[in-house]
Amino acid sequence: MELYEFLTQEKKRKKSNFMNLDSNIPENGPRDVDYQWPDVPKKRIALVFLIVLIGSFIFNLSIGEMLDNQVKTALTAIPNCSLGFSDLSYHLLPPKIVVNNPTIPDKCIGSTGHHLFLDKMELFFRGLSIVPFGPMILLSTKYKENEINLHVTLAPKEQVINIQDTNLDISTLPLPNGPLQNFSGKLNIRALLKIVKGNLQKTEMVIKSNNFKILPQTIGFFSIPFLNLQTLNLNGELQGTSKLVINSLTFGEAELSQLRGEVKGNIVFDPKNALKSSLDLEIEVKFTDEFREHLGFVENLIKGEGIRPDSGGFYSFKLRGILASPKVSP
Repeated sequence: MELYEFLTQEKKRKKSNFMNLDSNIPENGPRDVDYQWPDVPKKRIALVFLIVLIGSFIFNLSIGEMLDNQVKTALTAIPNCSLGFSDLSYHLLPPKIVVNNPTIPDKCIGSTGHHLFLDKMELFFRGLSIVPFGPMILLSTKYKENEINLHVTLAPKEQVINIQDTNLDISTLPLPNGPLQNFSGKLNIRALLKIVKGNLQKTEMVIKSNNFKILPQTIGFFSIPFLNLQTLNLNGELQGTSKLVINSLTFGEAELSQLRGEVKGNIVFDPKNALKSSLDLEIEVKFTDEFREHLGFVENLIKGEGIRPDSGGFYSFKLRGILASPKVSP
């Protein structure tokens, strides 16, 4: 009973307090509230503003120097492939670093005497990578109407470059030193490059084209005619800067192609003389009548080694030796 009486009285007391609260509200609504800023001395405001200004200047100065050092280190990290540029500039909207007048030396692409001169490269921060740990940068540039976007991770001892679905017009690009130099067509490139301690360690690549053509040219004493391969699909890996591992290279899959086939194996490039590059390839190829008209000796060379085509007209053989004097075997 005592507990019941206590609860009843408590309930009446709360109700009474609530009624008293309502009675204190003015008829015209709640009291006006003063929303003005408190009176702060002007000297204190000026002092706080000065501290913030000096702190921001010191912070931005140190960050700018750090960015300068990081970017310059990244651009000059690869031996024999140090990128040149005139200066760096910074922009807030959107946040980016601009490398002005960059130059890619001919040694980077293996094309003697053909440097790449660009107007600018823009670097955008894209967050942090866990493996390898470091900042991720989007590098965007343009060369002769070719839009190039590279996703770069800058770790302390290694850099990873990811090229995602980049379309290039091969006729506008300087090509590595080699016997064949004249091509046309659009290439779709996906690649992953890994640089460790300034050395290119590995490059994984997938290159595709639906309109690839070999233009007329001369190799030594031989004249190469116009060859419309149409389709070209390369899946390979570049180990270091000299060994190309071809997992699969297919060409001429379309019916109208003048040459059809598939290549697998390895090529070790000689940087001083491309004709001395060593070959270890397995080849399957089919010749068209149009190809035979200009380069019929190639088929005769294969037949001279006792190699005969299968029921579909494809020759299967191995190609070894150096590029200047390759040897054909079954």
